[in-house]
Amino acid sequence: MIPAGFRKWRFHWFECPACRHRAWQTFANVSVSPKPPRMTWRFWCERCGAYSALLQPMMPSIAAALILLFIGPIAFVFIYRALLAGLPFEWLVAIFGAFWITQPLITLAITRWAYTYVPAA
Repeated sequence: MIPAGFRKWRFHWFECPACRHRAWQTFANVSVSPKPPRMTWRFWCERCGAYSALLQPMMPSIAAALILLFIGPIAFVFIYRALLAGLPFEWLVAIFGAFWITQPLITLAITRWAYTYVPAA
């Protein structure tokens, strides 16, 4: 049973600090505390039931900024240049599909590289 308030996030690397279970999906709960204003990230291990947190809580914001700043503009420039070159519409759909497929894999790679989990306090 998944604890109340936790949701499954696909394509987010998870490594439990208690049992070293590794998975390409995680169960997470994000809450906001009013004073001081801060987001709290909690993760749950489906194997041992332990709770964990991120060592550096700013990493999800940095990962989202990287995806926003790099994936979107790169895709836009690539598709825009393809339109200017006169590429047929079917190829543009194929290019968009390729970006749609690779974006979750890029998210998985960023979370694998950037996220370090520690036992929750």
